[in-house]
Amino acid sequence: MASIRNMKFIAKGYLLVFVITAICVLAQPALSYCFGYYGSPASPLFFFVILRLCRLALFAALVVALITAVIQKQKCLLAAGAMIAFIAINLLANMLFGPSAIILRGMQNRIGQDHNFDELRRFAREFDKLPQLSNSNFASPSKTYTYQDLIKAGVVGKYPFLSCLGTPITIEKSNVVCILSGRPLKGVYVTVDGTEINSADYSNAETFRASDDIVFAVRMD
Repeated sequence: MASIRNMKFIAKGYLLVFVITAICVLAQPALSYCFGYYGSPASPLFFFVILRLCRLALFAALVVALITAVIQKQKCLLAAGAMIAFIAINLLANMLFGPSAIILRGMQNRIGQDHNFDELRRFAREFDKLPQLSNSNFASPSKTYTYQDLIKAGVVGKYPFLSCLGTPITIEKSNVVCILSGRPLKGVYVTVDGTEINSADYSNAETFRASDDIVFAVRMD
């Protein structure tokens, strides 16, 4: 009888580990998508670290359980199976739920569904006509506007998609208008004249090409 109760207790312990693992595994893509979709200025990196620490703690608990099972020569197969299943679940989650790709999908869905890509193109053409700011705080030869500068220029009200990206900084360089915000840095690149964007120019970021002249990008570093 005691052995049965002990077995049930161990089974409940492993079940709890995998329930928490499932929550951690699913929480990361959910946070990534919300960060991309809602354009939150808050960084999800802190939450990603917390989730990874939780998974590391669960892994440590399984290692202790496996060592204990080997020493006591009891339930070794159960402990080893739980360890293998945990590792497999996490490897699969890392392959399927990369945060960069999900952030990009959230951005693309928000702007593509709630607005449209022609709105991005119109904004790029209008931004191209705006003057270079003489009092810009950015030491750059490219044209740079903060979100407040865009408000003063009277363009934010015309293009609601800007609020989807938080409080973006907009830069124009070499015929490409870049709307960037957040940490990790995310944004969208649009050519002024509709020509194709060269993705090789953004090799240090993960990109999603919505069309020849529109590319979404995110950098997790």
